[in-house]
Order: sequence, then structure tokens, then C-alpha cells
Amino acid sequence: MAIMNKLTVEYNYDLVDRDFDFYEITTTEKYIPRGAYILDKPNCEFKAESVVFDDHKTLYVMFRKSTVSRMRLVKMIDDDKLMVNTLQASRLKTYILFRLFLFALNNYENQELSFNNITGKLYICRPDWMAKNKKTFTSLGVNVDNEMNIIAEAVTFSLLSNFKNAKKFKDYPKYIFSNKNCALKRVTSDDYGQEVYIKRASFNKKAVIPYFEFAPKSLKNNKVYHIYDILAIMSQKYGQYFSFKFDEIEITKSIGHFRDEHFMDKALSQFKDYKLNFVNFVKGAEFLTDFGDMVNRIVEGRNTNYHISPHIFADECNIVLIHNEDYYLDNDYVDPYKSFDRKSIIQCVSIEDSAYKIIEEKTAIIDTIIKEVVIKHDIINTNRISLDDWESFNFATDWIFGRACDNKVYFLIVHPDGKFDFLTKQNNFDSFNSDILDDCANILFDDNQEKYVVSNGKDIILITKTNRYILPSSELFTLETISRSKQSREKYLSGVVDINLFKLKDNQSFYNVGIKGSGMNTSIPHAPLLYKVKIIAGRNIIEDILGLMSATFVKYKSFTVIPYPFKYLNEFILMNREYSSEEK
Repeated sequence: MAIMNKLTVEYNYDLVDRDFDFYEITTTEKYIPRGAYILDKPNCEFKAESVVFDDHKTLYVMFRKSTVSRMRLVKMIDDDKLMVNTLQASRLKTYILFRLFLFALNNYENQELSFNNITGKLYICRPDWMAKNKKTFTSLGVNVDNEMNIIAEAVTFSLLSNFKNAKKFKDYPKYIFSNKNCALKRVTSDDYGQEVYIKRASFNKKAVIPYFEFAPKSLKNNKVYHIYDILAIMSQKYGQYFSFKFDEIEITKSIGHFRDEHFMDKALSQFKDYKLNFVNFVKGAEFLTDFGDMVNRIVEGRNTNYHISPHIFADECNIVLIHNEDYYLDNDYVDPYKSFDRKSIIQCVSIEDSAYKIIEEKTAIIDTIIKEVVIKHDIINTNRISLDDWESFNFATDWIFGRACDNKVYFLIVHPDGKFDFLTKQNNFDSFNSDILDDCANILFDDNQEKYVVSNGKDIILITKTNRYILPSSELFTLETISRSKQSREKYLSGVVDINLFKLKDNQSFYNVGIKGSGMNTSIPHAPLLYKVKIIAGRNIIEDILGLMSATFVKYKSFTVIPYPFKYLNEFILMNREYSSEEK
């Protein structure tokens, strides 16, 4: 059995109501701003245990019994647009009550970390998550969603002075960070008189806290450890008021091997014959040497048929040096990416994220650039999957892969020989003149949730991402050394490694994609999310295509989380997307 991050909770409501008071605060406006002083008033004035949001219009406050009456709270808030109601614990939604106790840990701290309940959320801070230059620090936000899935997300706080256009963020909540106890304090006045932080990354420097790490020094500094640790602290402090346990799920099938270990040989054999055009869209003489070094690293021993020009050519493979999207947004510059000809092969390399890694001869990055060019070439010129042997699946029918984007539906139809076609249409009454495609389109247009439809021409399934994922066993944190043997993986990492199919009694099924179990890395960077599979018509065909996640050319040397034909479909969508004048 595998351990899910979904919690089942039982409350002792009588005991909760004996010791705590709960107030619901709602607004007659469209929303309560995340930076509103109302988030701080209860805590500052009356030392509230916690404050949490449910939606944009509603928040809840928990106090120790008889700390403050409703009338005093209304008088203190002093806002006729806000309404205050008293609630018993049993009337609170299960996840709201759990959040209130979870966020009430905001006063907990030790030498290694502190818990902070700010803007209606709980953030864990550690001294070693602060950047050496003090300009940014990483924090771990811990929460439960409305299905009681516990979630841990890394976020970045940056000095407001990092941003050239700081006025854009004047309405952001602002914080002071204490180096002494690693605590965050929200600034409630514009006259703060010192450097403050906002919750935003600069130049796409995304926060990174590994999901799980095996190394002894990192074993207690990752998301999984902090999830178990915070729940243990919560249980110790508030265990008399409720009990909880993790739900479990049974694995019915696993795949632990790559099917395309030699895909780079295929990619290189095609890349060497392409005509390449390198273009530099990064202004500044200081980047000219970097651009030249990047070109040399990519073509070195791989292709001699290339040139450098200031323009994109429709009949060539264009590799373009560019800034990343955040650079243009933060500096109010026009992003040239949004004006590129979508019918040309254009592979962008951002100076912030990839260029220097290429210059340093990081093979994985160079291979990724080459592979991406080959995929774009497949889409525009050959209409055939070239990086995998599709015929080896021995499919007897066409397979349909579809998703919606920008009020359109897009389909990739892969034939048994690996050749493919794309189809698209607006959300209107036009028909594909195919019942199966029309049915798939209607499913995709049903709501705005990100989802993927797959069909073999008869059966239809719908794949959606969930907030659930599989947790390693908590016993790992009590071991002196962690073995990566098959027996150890099965005992402690069940469902965390390899590709796994899970079937429930009510005909529901899920799958997830972890790291390859054999020869595991020392780190598992991301949680192995569960993807839900819903049968729309016919039988459940997910097992037939489970092998489509074992290709590694989508994520370099890793499994892919959705069937790899969606990589081709997503690239087609990006290459054919139309940007509005505002986006340009």
C-alpha cells in the first residue's frame, strides 16, 4: 500500500468549543484584500490563535475561549463592509477547522525554524533558506485544500528594492524578516523606514525546496520531512481536540524501465543535417561573447551547416538567444517572443535560465535544445514521431490526444505507423464531422480545469491532475542509513518511484510518475502527483498507454507525467498561439 497526502480527521467538537471561539468575517465587497489590515487586527489587538481564508470574500478567526466577544471584535474591526458571525466548531468545514489549528502553530519556533501565520497562510522559515546577499529568501507554505490534501509549496520572498518598477507592487503585503528568530512580521504602515520583502520571485528565480532527499545532511530539510514534522507538532499541541491519519491506496501495476534510452542518437542523426540559424535578441555588448560561446557549444561536433544572422528564416531551424518572460514583465519591455512567426522552427534559449549552462558545457541542456529542435522539425516538416519507435506499440487503431487552450480545442491523431495529424477548432457549433472527436471536444470545453482527453477511436478517458501525491514512509527519518535496494524501495518508497497505476473499488483509477527506482538519484525534486483517470465512454484504456509515460525525451532522463504525444500537441499549441495586442 502507498501513503497519500490526503488526511482523514475526526474532531472532538465539544472539547473544541469548550476551549475556543470561532468567528466568520465576510465582506459585501468583491473580495477581502490579502494585504488588508483586517488580517492583522485580531492578532495585534487580541492575540488571535490564527486567521485563515476560505475564499476571497470569507476569512475565519480562532481565539482562546472568552478572549474577545463578538461585539468587541466588531468594534475593533470598525468596518461597515465587514460582517462578523459567531460559529460553533461543528459548523466549520472540516478543512477550515484543520487549517485554523494548523496555522495556530505560528508561535512555534526553535533554533532551526519558525512558523509564521501571515496573510492568512502558514510559512516555515529556516536560516539556511536565506540568500547570502539577503535579497531573497525561500519559505515553505503549508496548507490543506478542501479535500484535506496537505500541500507544501516553496515560495520566494524578495526585497522590494530588487524590482526596478517597485510601484507595480505597492498593494502587495510587505514583510520584515528577523535574522534573530527567522520570523516574518507584516508591515502595516507605508512608512516602514527600512528594506521590506514581498512574496514574489524576481527574474523567474523560482523557489526550490526538494520534495525528498536521501543524503544524511538533507534528510531533515525537505518537504516530506517538514510535512511529517509539522503534523507531529500539531498533534502534540492539539491532539486532544482531534485525531487524523493518512489515507492509503493500492498499487495494481508498475513500470520501472525507460523505453527510449537511445533517443539522443536518433535526435543527433537528424540534427546534423538541419540548416541552423542563430539569432541574438539580447541587447548589450556584454552578451556578445556569451552568444558566440553558446553557438560554439551547440554546434561543436554536431552540425557544421549553420550561420548567424539578425533575422529569423522560415525555412531554417532558428536558435534564438532571448531574456526570459519575467525579465520583460518586470522591466516593462516588449517581449519579442510574442511576435515570432509561429510557422517557423524557433527554439528560444534564455540568458537567465539556460545560456550559461550551455556555455559551461552542461550536456543535458545542450541535448534538450537539440531534442526540442527535432520535435519542432517533426511538427512542421515530417509529421512523424522520430524520437521513439511508435510502431513497436503494435496499436491497431489511431490514437487521439486532445486538450483545450485559449477557447480552442486541439487534437493530435497518431496513426499506427507513427505519422500524425493536428486538428483544431474554436468553441462554437462547428463539427469535426467525427462523432468521437466531437464528443472529445465537448468534454474539453466543459469547464476551465486543465485536463487531457485520450481515445482509441472507441473508448474515451479523461485525465486530470490532482493535489494528491504519494509520501515516503515516515520511518525513513528514523534510519541511520537509507538503503536503495529493491526491498528498501518497496518498504519505504512504495508509489514514490517508477510509474504506478492505482485502481479503487468504485472503478476510479489514478496513476503517478516518480523517479526511476533502479539507480535512484539522491534527490526526488518534485512530489509524485496523482493523476485521476475518468472513464467517459467504453472501457478504461489507461493501462494500454501507461508505457507512453516511460519515454525520457520529454523530461531529460526522467519519466514524463502525461503521455508523451501531449508534448507534440503542446508544442503545436505554442507554435500556433495568437497573442493579443496587450500581451504583445
